Amino acid sequence: MAPKKGKKAKKDAKELSPEEKKAKAEALAIKAEEARKKKIAAVKARVQHLKDVEEKYSNENMQKIHDKWRKIMRTAKTKELHKDIEIFSECYDCEVKRKDGSIAILMRHLLEAEQQRDLAFSKHLEILNQLMSLHNTRMKDMETEFQDNAQKFEQSFKQESEHIRTAHERQKKELHDMIHAMENECKEAENELRQEFEASREEIKNKNTEEYNVLKISLERSIEDLECKIEETHQAYLESTDSKTQAFKRMMEKDKVTARLIEQRMRKLLHLHESIAYRRAKIATDSREWESRNKALREQKDGMNKHYQGLKRKISKLRSQAHQDLKAVSNLSDDVQADLQKKLDMAGTILKLGQLNSKLELEQERVFPFDPLHLSSLHPSVMNMRSFKLNCATNQARGHAQECCRVVDTASDTCSSDSYHAPIVTDELGKEVEEFDYLSKFHCKYNKVLLDKMALEKQKKELAVQVDKLKFSLKGYVEGFAACNDETMKKLKLYMNEANDHLKATTMPSNIDCLMRAMRQTTVITS
Repeated sequence: MAPKKGKKAKKDAKELSPEEKKAKAEALAIKAEEARKKKIAAVKARVQHLKDVEEKYSNENMQKIHDKWRKIMRTAKTKELHKDIEIFSECYDCEVKRKDGSIAILMRHLLEAEQQRDLAFSKHLEILNQLMSLHNTRMKDMETEFQDNAQKFEQSFKQESEHIRTAHERQKKELHDMIHAMENECKEAENELRQEFEASREEIKNKNTEEYNVLKISLERSIEDLECKIEETHQAYLESTDSKTQAFKRMMEKDKVTARLIEQRMRKLLHLHESIAYRRAKIATDSREWESRNKALREQKDGMNKHYQGLKRKISKLRSQAHQDLKAVSNLSDDVQADLQKKLDMAGTILKLGQLNSKLELEQERVFPFDPLHLSSLHPSVMNMRSFKLNCATNQARGHAQECCRVVDTASDTCSSDSYHAPIVTDELGKEVEEFDYLSKFHCKYNKVLLDKMALEKQKKELAVQVDKLKFSLKGYVEGFAACNDETMKKLKLYMNEANDHLKATTMPSNIDCLMRAMRQTTVITS
């Protein structure tokens, strides 16, 4: 029975297909991996347990060691402290003895000082008593002397006051007598003078009244006579001078009118004289000023003529030079336009090659991250086929599509004929990449190509705008809108120099990166 079972098992093993074998191998690998992981986990758990136990023991031992070491340190510290206490006690006793001796010495000095103070105080009291007795005796002597002097001064003052009072009474009596005598004399003289005044006043009054009456009568008579004479003479005068008075009145009125006219005309003459003098002075000053101004204007005119001639010559030179520069700029613009057209054609060919490259790219290449390390795992035949396809794309762009197709067919035949193994994808460090990470960097190449395309389109638009601006500025200059001054000439010269540098520096790039670098370096000066 045993041999039969073995034969059946062999038949079953022979009957397994490659896929089943592969699945079985994968299942065995998974089981082995799970067993390995379980074993590793068990080992880790055991090691962790041992580690925890060891840490526990080490902590307990460290605690015991610390306790023992703490006891030893305490005993040593107590011994040191006892020794220090003994030393401090001895030092303290010595210090106390020294302080007691110093206190005894100070007490002895204090007793001696108190005895000396008592002696000095007793002597001081004796001296004070002596001084007080001397002061009292002196005060008594001075008081007696003061009393004697006061009595003497009082007696002398009384005698002088009595003498002054008697003299004052005597003089006062004499003055009263003199005043009464003078008053009596004045009254008598006043009465006599008043009587004489009254008598003379009456006499003068009578005389004045008489003379007044006489004069009044005589004056009235003379006034009447004079009035009669004046009236007669007045009548005669009026009769004789009536015509003359009327003529005189007329002449007076005319005289007033003529006087007014003369006064007005004199004022006008004075005003005219003043204005003439002012005008003459003003004419003299203005003539001097205008002569200087005319001289300065003539000089300015001569200078302006010279400046105008110089500017005219400069403008003619600048126009001729600008015409030459314009010719050079137009030639340079044509060259730049041709160069840009070449670059655009080159960019178009590069884009076409990129499209062909994307069409001829393998699925495996689309899946792989685009790094040289990842391509190291490819089979050599696949690498050869890829290089042949790229050459085919370039040749197809140049018109050799048939040969490239043959080369591609031969490369594919060789690839299919060779034993082809599944590629092993690696990362940057050379490690194997799992299958679900194959597309993690797929966007890199796509984004790179897309950015290159966008950069080319943007650069193309910028160059087209700059060319349009240049054409517009050249057209405006030709039609006469652009002003030919120093600033524009400097800009044109700068543009010409940079255009020449650009033409010298620009080269035909072999790939997209070189083309982008050249386009970034080129700068066009706008008008």
